[in-house]
Amino acid sequence: MRTSLREAVGRIAGPEAEGGEVMSRKAAGAAWAAALGIALAAGAPAGAWEIAREGQFDGTWTVSADTWSMEFGDDGGAVTIFRFTGPVLVRIPTGFAPSLDSECLGFTAPRTGGVGRCTLTDPEGDRIFCELSAAVDPGVLNVGGSIVAGTGKYRGMTGTLRFQAVPGPQRPGRGTSRQTMTIFGSWTLP
Repeated sequence: MRTSLREAVGRIAGPEAEGGEVMSRKAAGAAWAAALGIALAAGAPAGAWEIAREGQFDGTWTVSADTWSMEFGDDGGAVTIFRFTGPVLVRIPTGFAPSLDSECLGFTAPRTGGVGRCTLTDPEGDRIFCELSAAVDPGVLNVGGSIVAGTGKYRGMTGTLRFQAVPGPQRPGRGTSRQTMTIFGSWTLP
């Protein structure tokens, strides 16, 4: 049920103010501004958002990672398995898409790079599935990936994505880290 701006002001100001007899002009202006702010913040009713059949995106991906590493090889390198989670905020040509929750599992090794698999879930429960691969350079992971499938409104989605990440400490044992990465990519729906 949608509430008109006048009804919202009536609720804020009280029933005796609906006719404007008790409220001062300053108070009425403040009430209208508050009601307008509430109406704008509420936006469109919750429900499915529209996604174009193809497009490009950029955004930020903030992750918290749990890692488990062990020494591997005679050069002091370490192999690491990881799990990271966190919000993905994506900007598309028509504005910002709803925030996506991410969960990724993967593996990195000094000579072979890294691989990962991610599930991105929107507020309605529809998911996007991604495969990642990383080249390990000193101090940075250059990550590229493919969008390989989706559910719901993303069914049949394909695409690409890329970002850079800073690898966590390469010492044996369990570790945690947190970072924000800038991501870029494109998508196509059937």
